[in-house]
Amino acid sequence: MLLNHRYNPLFALALLLASTQAKAAWNIQSGVKYYITCAYQSGYVCPGSAEGSAYDVVYQTKYTSPPSSAYWYISKSGDAYTFENCETGEYLTWVDEYNQTSCKYLTLASSGTASEALWTITDGGGFQSIRSVAQPAYQFNLRKDSYMMGCYESQSTDANEQFHIYASDGAEIEYSTITVRVTSISIEAETTSLEAGEELQLTASVSPDDATDPSVVWSSSDEYVATISKTGLLTAHASGTTTVTATANDGGGVSASIEMTVSESSYLEHDDDMLYLRRSDSTVVVLPRSYVTTGTYSGSLFRATLADGGDYELKAVVDVETDTPEDIPSLRSYKFNNKYNSQVFTDAECEDVSGDTLRLEVAGIGKWLTASFQLGGEG
Repeated sequence: MLLNHRYNPLFALALLLASTQAKAAWNIQSGVKYYITCAYQSGYVCPGSAEGSAYDVVYQTKYTSPPSSAYWYISKSGDAYTFENCETGEYLTWVDEYNQTSCKYLTLASSGTASEALWTITDGGGFQSIRSVAQPAYQFNLRKDSYMMGCYESQSTDANEQFHIYASDGAEIEYSTITVRVTSISIEAETTSLEAGEELQLTASVSPDDATDPSVVWSSSDEYVATISKTGLLTAHASGTTTVTATANDGGGVSASIEMTVSESSYLEHDDDMLYLRRSDSTVVVLPRSYVTTGTYSGSLFRATLADGGDYELKAVVDVETDTPEDIPSLRSYKFNNKYNSQVFTDAECEDVSGDTLRLEVAGIGKWLTASFQLGGEG
């Protein structure tokens, strides 16, 4: 049976896992400083204010190596990027109206959250084309033989529209297959405690959303206590604790775990007169409820405490029923031929019994006994 647990807390267990996912992207890294040059002439894209210029953004040509104002933090935002100047903290930003016509549509802003601060970087085959997300037809453009940077509507591949982005160590960015790691997996479980015989579905949600292989491998440290399927369905078998582990399916060995507790199932929360214990050899053992004070079924083992304080244990049990099985005959009366003769169970009606003699194994007061039966009618 699928667990319909009487407890209803929702445990969201954030478990860190990692899994390698591969896709094509720029190898731009967070926290690394980058500088931007143009293929047309040597120089660096810098904030004009940092260079003492009246223009917001300039192409500085007076340096033989990048000045501190030439470095930018490039951060990914969806399929686009922001460019934050490492010195001023300002962001390269598209602007609809700009009165400095020679540097039109390119300015700096204090925030990088608006779409105007987002840019796409396209591989041009040996160079990068940098375009506005707000106005995709417009791309970075250096006015030839000048320091004037702008953003112009153009589809050409002139050298003054071809740029190169380098990390501070001089390595140019590359567009290639890179490794993207899953940063976290959230496992949701209705509870971490269940009874033997119950099932519980564990679910895993993977971040980031674009991971192409979010699968994990489930395992249980003690399969006698509980087993778990490939889809995360946990089946409780016996009392105890087990550690359920989800391992990344990339072979890297990264994993996370959750501890589950299994308790024995109680079969005394009912008003039936009898318990019917079906065993693996197809026999059925009948326990009268009037002599059972506690009864638990764990895995293939049934344990009971009897009215006289004794303990009863039956192995190889495959099922416990409280309703009379169809293949068990009803008896009119029966008793034990030992010192417990005074303890006679309630009479039961016998129906459709063939043959002259019935023999049934029963258990009572902690002992195995052969019972004699008197049938209705001729007996």
